[in-house]
Amino acid sequence: MHYVEVSGPYDFALSLKRLVDLPRQVVTRIDPGPVYVRALEQDGRLGLVRVSDGGPGRLAVAIEGDLDPRATVAAVRRAFGLDVDLAGFRTHMETADPVMASLARRFPGARPVGAFDLWESLAFSIIAQQITMSFAFTLKEGLISLCGGFYGGMPAFPAPEKVAALEYEQLQALKYSRRKAEYVIDAARAIIRGELDLEAIVKLPFEPAVQRLVELRGVGRWTAECVLMEAGVGEAFPAGDIGVRNAVQRFYGLDHQPTEAEVRSLGACWDPHSALACYYLWLGLLDKGGGP
Repeated sequence: MHYVEVSGPYDFALSLKRLVDLPRQVVTRIDPGPVYVRALEQDGRLGLVRVSDGGPGRLAVAIEGDLDPRATVAAVRRAFGLDVDLAGFRTHMETADPVMASLARRFPGARPVGAFDLWESLAFSIIAQQITMSFAFTLKEGLISLCGGFYGGMPAFPAPEKVAALEYEQLQALKYSRRKAEYVIDAARAIIRGELDLEAIVKLPFEPAVQRLVELRGVGRWTAECVLMEAGVGEAFPAGDIGVRNAVQRFYGLDHQPTEAEVRSLGACWDPHSALACYYLWLGLLDKGGGP
């Protein structure tokens, strides 16, 4: 068992709320406890990760199979948002935005849980463009059925090497549009050729990172900001997201669904915690009994 320290407020069960409430996570499972379970592929090796509450201020990480413990624990740390400044977010919003401050108080200790690597985040963000989340999960399942691995009955998201080896027609046969098939496979091929270094990109200043990502065919600002959010970049904020716009309309009492520009204007005061603000909007939208 490995233990990962968490600084500041943290509620493990509450942090899993979006995964529990959204259907068909495909590569994750929430067991009683709760215990977060998923299979991973690392450099051709497969294994299983189980993450649970390890007591005050820490998570417990159990690793099975051939996974590298150091790399896996580091992946857990980023995937579970353990380094985001949640205390700073709450303090900032108390003076900057009373609506966001109210959401922060409603879900104390909730942190975003995302993909375990940047490739998975990029691929799924491309897959999910301009379609329903349910259909996005269907397409994700199809990709895994073609080239994903399995461990302990759990599917693992395929490494870019495996996706790069596919033909576009193979994804089209699984209801991908031709262009979406090209975008996903070409992104994997760019990684394999060394033309796309996601780890280097997310370390750039925010706007240069966005611009570098949108240079990739099939990646717009929404996709770029979703990837940067999951990488822990605090400024990232996909203001054009339909869920974000619906949440802003609901929580800010607007009589219309705001445009992307209106959301960006309203959310200017969230900086440098825009990514967490976006997450709390999504979280609040799932809370049907939680007020306006």
